[in-house]
Amino acid sequence: KAKVFELIRQMEEDIGTYAALSNPEDSLWTQEQRPHVRELRMFSVRQPWPALIAAYRQFPPDAFTAFLRACSIIAFRYNVIGSLATNEQERVYNSVALRIASKELASAADAIHSLASVYVADDSFRQAFAEKVLRTTSPRNRHVVRYILFCLERRLTSQEYDIENPQYTLEHVLPENPEGNWPTFTDERAAEFVYRLGNLTIMEAKRNRDLGNADFATKKAVYAQCPLEITKRIDAEN
Repeated sequence: KAKVFELIRQMEEDIGTYAALSNPEDSLWTQEQRPHVRELRMFSVRQPWPALIAAYRQFPPDAFTAFLRACSIIAFRYNVIGSLATNEQERVYNSVALRIASKELASAADAIHSLASVYVADDSFRQAFAEKVLRTTSPRNRHVVRYILFCLERRLTSQEYDIENPQYTLEHVLPENPEGNWPTFTDERAAEFVYRLGNLTIMEAKRNRDLGNADFATKKAVYAQCPLEITKRIDAEN
């Protein structure tokens, strides 16, 4: 009976953390933690939750933030880009949750190191990223693609952007409906490339609408005038 009541007490203690993992704006999170909770929600990844709940209970705030950030990075590499099976990932996170709860993993560094088996190595990640297809007909995928592209823009320019800003829209270099301006692409070939990350960029909404399904030479000239470095570089590199 004592164990039952102890379990209930622990569940009551953790229920706030469990609920907050679904809400990046929850008052539980600090400004440093909120972006990583938002990322996990955007990626639709819940496998780390048991370990995160245990870590929130056991680790000081800075250590928990480091562990939360690591879980978000792993989710991006393993789930979003790698599209790997989640059963092994669940097993690892559940094991880590138990080891954190028992204080076997007493620091964030130890806990992060214990996740090494679900961290996609750089070479595998690069290959998967180069070939990654995210169909932007899905609202979730559109959101993730915008996140990726704005992260790349921030890396190039150190400038922060609101990825929800309607001023910017996704641009498909090879259009979703190429029509007669892209005669070298058969329907089958277009379908293979149109939703690859490498075919996507960001543009101002009005300029994107005006550009439509223009040919590549026309698009390059417009890209060169874009204030976003990630798009401007398409003209320089092709």
